[in-house]
Amino acid sequence: MNSDKTAQREGARVQRRQVDFQRQLVCGLLVLAMLILAACGGGPETPTAIPASVVRPEQPTPVYGQATTFNLAPTQAATAEAERPADEVPVASAAPPAPVADEPPVHSIVLPMLQTPSALGIATGGATLLEQPNGRALVSLPAGAAVTVTGKSADGRYLAAYTNEGVAGWVPAGQLLLFGGDDLIIVDAAAGPGPIATLIAEAMQPVVIATSTPELALAEDAASDENIVVGTVISDGRLNVRSAPDANAAVVAKLNNGERVQIIAQPADNEWLQVRLTTGVEGWVFAAYIQVNSTPEQ
Repeated sequence: MNSDKTAQREGARVQRRQVDFQRQLVCGLLVLAMLILAACGGGPETPTAIPASVVRPEQPTPVYGQATTFNLAPTQAATAEAERPADEVPVASAAPPAPVADEPPVHSIVLPMLQTPSALGIATGGATLLEQPNGRALVSLPAGAAVTVTGKSADGRYLAAYTNEGVAGWVPAGQLLLFGGDDLIIVDAAAGPGPIATLIAEAMQPVVIATSTPELALAEDAASDENIVVGTVISDGRLNVRSAPDANAAVVAKLNNGERVQIIAQPADNEWLQVRLTTGVEGWVFAAYIQVNSTPEQ
C-alpha cells in the first residue's frame, strides 16, 4: 500500500513539472515576440507633416483629348492675291502649254521578274550525280537524299541539280522523284547555289519599260504596218512554244490564254505557226490554238 501511494505522489510531481515547463516556455515565446515587435518599430509610424515654411510648387492639371490644329502656310500666289489692292485689275495667268497631239505621253511601269524555276528532287533508290549528261560520276547520292533541281536537258533525260554541299551536276531523270518540276526550263549547264543566287538577285531587279504594255506595243505595230500578222492564243491551259515545228522539240516558252503574238511564217500544211512573242522570243506553236486577228494584203 505504501509503495502505491509513493508512486502516485511521484507521478503527480512529474506532471506538475511538465506543466510548469510548458508555462515557462510559453512566457518565454511571448517575451521574444514582444522584443521582435519592439525592434521592428511596433507598427506603422505617423507621417511627419510638411512644415509651413516649405513652399509647395503648383502642379498643372493635365488636359487630355485636345486636337492639335495645323495651319497651312499660304502660297506665294495666295499671298500676292491677298496683298493686291481692290481697284487693281488682276492679270490673267499664263495658261499651261497644251500637250502636243503627235507626242503621246510615255508611261514608265516597273515589272518585277519572277524567280528562276526550280524544284525539289528526292533520290528514292539512290542516284548518281554526273559531270555531264551521260558523263563521269561526281557524287553517289544515297536513298532519300534531296537535291535542288534547276533545269533539264533538251531531251528531258537528265536533270541539272546541286546537292546541299553545293556540288552541281546532272542526274538521270528516272532516278529522282520531282516535286514542283512543271515549270523547269531547258539549260545547257548545271549551276550551283552561287550562280543560282546571283541569277535570282538579278531577276528580282525591277525593269523599267518606257511603254504601256508589250501587248499594246504589238498591237500598235500591227496597226502601223498592215503586213504584220497578229494572233491571239485560245487555249484552256498554257500553250507550249517549241524550238521547231515538231511535238518532240524543246519548249522555249509558254503562253497563256489571251496573249498576243506576231505570226512570222506558216508552212503549207497549216499545222504549225512560227511566232514572235512580246519578249522577242521566236518559236513554233500549233496553229489550232492561235486565232489570227489580221492578215497581210495579197
